[in-house]
Amino acid sequence: MNGLKIYIEGYGCTLNTADTNIIKNSIATFEDFQIVQNPEDADIIVINTCAVRLETEHRMISRIEHFKSLNKKVIVAGCMPKALKEKVEDKGDVLVMPKEAHLSGNIIHEYVIHNRYNPCNNSSSINLMSISTFGLSKIPSSYALLFMASKELVISSLNAYFQSPP
Repeated sequence: MNGLKIYIEGYGCTLNTADTNIIKNSIATFEDFQIVQNPEDADIIVINTCAVRLETEHRMISRIEHFKSLNKKVIVAGCMPKALKEKVEDKGDVLVMPKEAHLSGNIIHEYVIHNRYNPCNNSSSINLMSISTFGLSKIPSSYALLFMASKELVISSLNAYFQSPP
């Protein structure tokens, strides 16, 4: 899939602004992705959210719902997936935690291109075949920690393996 268009929108504090730039840089490393300036032109929309105040939370939910109404894949990143996961897990196609900002390109590539990454899946079981096809079998155990937490697989990479395109 060449030329998948991605629009990125960020809100919040200085740290969130920096994370939005990290997300952009991570996505820009993929030849399959093209960053666009208009959400209507995009196939995928990444919204880096803030949840510092109730008014901001409502605005973030409104923006996510607007983007979904455009029939776009919506990646919800930032503070809301971390602090208010229950409010966005059914709205976004993929959730990206703040500590995963630098992995955004890889996460989107795996989800959209290979349809392998879906942290919004609320299934109580995990298909171990999908874990190995995600590429974890290629990572030495000293570089990745896997653990289960409330029906989700959390992957924490200890090196820059995911920072370069496959």
